[in-house]
Amino acid sequence: MRLTYLRIQNFRACKDITLEIGGMHALVGANNAGKSSMLRALDFLFNPSTKSLNEESFWNKDPSLEIRVEAIFTDLTDKEKEALGAYLKADKTFHMARSARMGVKGGESETDSGQDEEKIGIGQHYKKPIPEPAWLQESNINGTNIKEWWKNKEQLTVDGVNFTEFIGAAKIPTVGDWKDKAKEFVTTYANKIPMKDAWVDNPKGYANVLKGTLPFFILVPAVRDVTEESKGTKSSPFGKLLFAILDTITQEKKAKIEGILVEISKQMNRAGGDERVPLIADTEKQLNTLLNDFFTGCDIEIEFETPTLEILLSAPKLYVDDGFRNAVENKGHGLQRAVIFTILRRYAEYMTSSTEGKKRNLILAIEEPELYMHPQAQRTIRQVFRKIAEGGDQVIFSTHSSLLVDVAYFDEIIRMEISAEKTDGKKTMASESGLNN
Repeated sequence: MRLTYLRIQNFRACKDITLEIGGMHALVGANNAGKSSMLRALDFLFNPSTKSLNEESFWNKDPSLEIRVEAIFTDLTDKEKEALGAYLKADKTFHMARSARMGVKGGESETDSGQDEEKIGIGQHYKKPIPEPAWLQESNINGTNIKEWWKNKEQLTVDGVNFTEFIGAAKIPTVGDWKDKAKEFVTTYANKIPMKDAWVDNPKGYANVLKGTLPFFILVPAVRDVTEESKGTKSSPFGKLLFAILDTITQEKKAKIEGILVEISKQMNRAGGDERVPLIADTEKQLNTLLNDFFTGCDIEIEFETPTLEILLSAPKLYVDDGFRNAVENKGHGLQRAVIFTILRRYAEYMTSSTEGKKRNLILAIEEPELYMHPQAQRTIRQVFRKIAEGGDQVIFSTHSSLLVDVAYFDEIIRMEISAEKTDGKKTMASESGLNN
């Protein structure tokens, strides 16, 4: 599955931008031209969350507008076609959108909170051909409409084929029967029924289908803390890599490690009896002697928490030896950023692979990858990006460095510009974009 078309409306600096997307693109332009807005619009498309949205997320800070990010995906695998079968267009492409608007009541659309108050609501949409006749459109089929249609049932005809005769019912069908027969009618006379593309909003279960089917998207902001990135928490990329190790350790190996940890506990704690470290036992005895000068009958016990394999995996520390071994957070910013790229690339490889050997596509978005990088390192970064794109994944990055663009690939350069206009007497700014071709 590849992203081939993108449209961004009313998101931050992007009032209305449409782009054709290829394997790799460099976003260039002046500061505040909308490069970061485009990358974060992609993040909203793939990882929608109201936590990342506020009033300033709307173009011109106008919360009466609707944010909308549309995308078309092509080259779907058989597995992807099967998962998205109900949502595909006739040409087997997938046209989807995410939207956000202010003032949505709890439960009206998908949000991160279930509280019944006004807030930003996120909508999920897909475009699919539907029959032009309203009486064949599932969203229009209800008891009231059926009664009206039935009054003029002889007009329910497409290219000489009458729907009521197809139903074969002497009395008004139920809503369920009408829907079933409408689907059957559309399938039977597909070559006769006029179709049109239409958006379908917030279908049940749709968001969950997208989570495991869309390309895996990673956004690397211009400012990212290597200390946070290298933590072993279950929510961080590095932590997820470490905890994936647990799935690969054999039971025999786990038992051996756990046995060693139990022995350590015996050396440290009272439950170990004579195996306990003498100095710990002596310190504990001395504390109890002193305590009994104040309170008799009390007992102080020094107990050390027994480490588990999970605890060990959650507390790693990354060291880098570039001639001088030191913790990564003590290295230069250029090396720290390279380590972040490395962790995220390995995380992406892990997340996009499967036990069946089939790979889920990756879209890598990076803000200013040249930050803190020596010119030669910048050239290397571009080579890495090229390798990723040639492998079938997609890379989109913003840059101010001439070393990260190449006129030999001029069609990969997307130029972002700022345009000014007046709305209600006020000056407003909007981003515009275009491929250099």
